[in-house]
Amino acid sequence: MDLRTVRYEWFWWLRPDRVRVRMRNTAEGIFIDTPEGRLRIASAHRVGLYKRGIKARIDKVANAYGVAQHVTLRPDDLVLDIGANIGEFSLWAAERGANVIAFEPDPTTFACLRDNVAGKTVEIEPIGLWHETATLTFFVAPDEADGSFINESGQSITVDARPLDEIMELRGFPPVRLIKMDAEGAEPEVLRGAAETLKRTEFVAVDAGKERNGSETLEACEKLLLDAGFAIVFHNEARGTILAHHA
Repeated sequence: MDLRTVRYEWFWWLRPDRVRVRMRNTAEGIFIDTPEGRLRIASAHRVGLYKRGIKARIDKVANAYGVAQHVTLRPDDLVLDIGANIGEFSLWAAERGANVIAFEPDPTTFACLRDNVAGKTVEIEPIGLWHETATLTFFVAPDEADGSFINESGQSITVDARPLDEIMELRGFPPVRLIKMDAEGAEPEVLRGAAETLKRTEFVAVDAGKERNGSETLEACEKLLLDAGFAIVFHNEARGTILAHHA
C-alpha cells in the first residue's frame, strides 16, 4: 500500500456480529477492506452499510427485492441490472452463475461498478434507460445513491439515454431470466421502453418506492407489468419493492 495515497483510514470495532471494516480514501477512489475482500464505494457516508460484511450487504439487497426467496438463477441465465450503482446486485447474480448486463449512468458510481465487477461475468453499460432515445439531464447524488432523471437535486450532468428494447434488439432479443430495476423514480419510463424485452423476460424486480419526488411509482409499475402479462409474486411494503413473474 502506497501511504502517500492514503488520506484516512477507518476501522469498525463493535459487536461480535459485525466485522472489521477498513476504509481507504485514495487518489483512485474510496475502498473498504473486510475479511471477505475489497469493495470500491462511491461515498464514505455509505461505509456503515457493510458493518456486517460485504456478503451480508449483498444478500440483504437481493432479499429486499424478493429475488433470493423466489428466483433460482441458473448457470448462464441473463440478468439485467438497471440502476446497478456500485454493483452489489450484479455481484450477487454473477456469484450464482448468471451473465449480467449492468446499466449505470452516474460516472462516479460507474467507476466503482467497473472495479467491483472486474473479472466477473458482468458486462457494464454507462448509459441511462428511458422510454425513448434522448439526451437528458441527470442529477447525481452519490452520498445517497440517488442519481436520477426525475429528482432535481444534486449536481446535474448530461447523459445519453436509450430504450432497453433498442439495446436488446442489437443483441437479438435474448431470453432474460431476471430484470432488477432501481431507476430512482423513472421506473415507469424504463418499463415503457422495454415492451419487447418484457415479452422475453421471466421475472422483473422493481424498487418502486418513494423516489419520484417523494411519491411511489408502485401503481404505475404494477399496471405496466400486469398489462405485459406478469403477476405480482412479492411485495415488500417497507422498501417499496415488487417482484413479478411472467404468468
